[in-house]
Amino acid sequence: MDSEEILGIILFSMIAIGVIIWLVVAYWRRIKNRITKSKFVYIKDSLFFLRQYEYSHGYGTDIKYACESINTIVNKFKMNVNNKFGVSIETEFNGVNYALFDLDTQEHFELFKKLYSDTPYAIFISSENHYWGIPDIPYKNKSEIYGDSNWKVCNDQKYIDYCRSYNSIRMRGLYENYIRKPKLYYINKDLSENFKLFIDKVTTFYNKEGLELSVMRYKDTDLLIKFNRKRKLQNINNSTNEEIQKT
Repeated sequence: MDSEEILGIILFSMIAIGVIIWLVVAYWRRIKNRITKSKFVYIKDSLFFLRQYEYSHGYGTDIKYACESINTIVNKFKMNVNNKFGVSIETEFNGVNYALFDLDTQEHFELFKKLYSDTPYAIFISSENHYWGIPDIPYKNKSEIYGDSNWKVCNDQKYIDYCRSYNSIRMRGLYENYIRKPKLYYINKDLSENFKLFIDKVTTFYNKEGLELSVMRYKDTDLLIKFNRKRKLQNINNSTNEEIQKT
């Protein structure tokens, strides 16, 4: 075997080793950015969505849901003109469970603020005189939330039964009109990094994909006008950025 053959073997071996290392690193990064819980896969720093695919009113405990990405849900809504189904957001984020308080009375709202006055939390107004309270308290599993006395006292019993039935704590993802749009109402104290990111992601969803899905689901004309304005503004911003990049 001459020197050229030896050199060729060495170069081939180096390339093969390099490819193997690249594949291992790529696989490791992919695994690192995923947090697996039971049969579901959570993408790091992303919200977890559930699409309802069986119609029901209220907090039905026989409703069926599918775990899907937001892009898949948007595409399915676009293909189904008469979609009557809903979308939910799981309050588990990056492997951390957060408790949602469905504060449907003024008494529950005031009680929540007293109970968590010294705790960081976020409050959404989900409709007229109806609030959601989410304390910045990380739970390892949902059973800890179900057994919490504050959560059991402040929440509507139907919502409690619903969460326990599905072993899932969720937020409504869609809204029939602007009054029913969930909006960030108040933040108490400094939020932790993970919780703040979760709240920011939820708020962005309601203003972006949530608006588009709500328009397709409920066909409200005021929401449609608002969505078209946002889309037009986005197109203008995209055109402006393209012009800047050309200069």
